[in-house]
Amino acid sequence: MPHSPVVRGLPVGCEGVDILFGRTRTKEVHVLHCYVVEFSGKVSHYITTEDGTLDDFLYKKEDRFESIDECLQIFTYGIGNGFYHSIAGSDIRFPAGPS
Repeated sequence: MPHSPVVRGLPVGCEGVDILFGRTRTKEVHVLHCYVVEFSGKVSHYITTEDGTLDDFLYKKEDRFESIDECLQIFTYGIGNGFYHSIAGSDIRFPAGPS
């Protein structure tokens, strides 16, 4: 069976209707990732639009992580004076972008 030029370079098993794709022109969608520590200590993950135009979440997974350490990692720029709030974040090295 002849292969179309689009499918020719795909690995074995990916021919036929295994892969479908489309292309469209869209505007950027700005989203917020929200991590909520529940009373159980587990962390839920929610994604919503930045402008708040949706009535529901784009993504919602309750109790996704066992603890906050599984989903967030903080990168600091220096050591400060021994207190966490005294440490400057790496963002100070970069100029402010458009707002």
